[in-house]
Amino acid sequence: MLLALSRLPPRALVAFAASCASRLSPGYAVAQQHLREGDPQIVERALERLWLFAVEGRAADWEAMSAELVELIPDEDVGPTFAHGVIDDALASAAYAARSALSADPRDAVSSARRAYDTVDRFAGLTMNATEFTDAVEATILGNPVVQDELGRQTQDLDALEGATAHDLNRVIEDLRQRSSGAPALPLDDVRMQAWGAKRHPKAGDERSV
Repeated sequence: MLLALSRLPPRALVAFAASCASRLSPGYAVAQQHLREGDPQIVERALERLWLFAVEGRAADWEAMSAELVELIPDEDVGPTFAHGVIDDALASAAYAARSALSADPRDAVSSARRAYDTVDRFAGLTMNATEFTDAVEATILGNPVVQDELGRQTQDLDALEGATAHDLNRVIEDLRQRSSGAPALPLDDVRMQAWGAKRHPKAGDERSV
């Protein structure tokens, strides 16, 4: 993936990262709706600016945007639930996408994609209720349809961007935007259930208002 991304022009690189972050945005919104922590709109605002750059080349203060997103990532000692992990991954993926716009470094785009993978990997592990992550368990997680869907979408995005010409790059990027906005990485009913459970049963010692 890193090699393929390194061959893309900056706008295409950002489009790939933004597409990964976009698929995490619906889960973020659902988790925020129940937990009511941080800024419920920050990921969508960041994605709007990222897609404007990807499609039109319109710049923004990417460093400040990344810092704002990172600032809201939950403290693991305070929010260790699956719902908090959904929020963490969405914020981090969008932050890496913003960094990719600033740096044009394909490693930032890879990190954005990695956080999308982390979120579906965590979901698949949760559905198994696994206590030990053996090779067999990891293989089962990898084969989970939610995990495979996300990996397939990343491959599809990358293939489309690699095949784009200067003439049709904007169309390809707009296609990515439309696809990712309608394809949540996670089943939202499951996120809602987990977020509701986290709200009703916070970890002992959690002093936040819920």
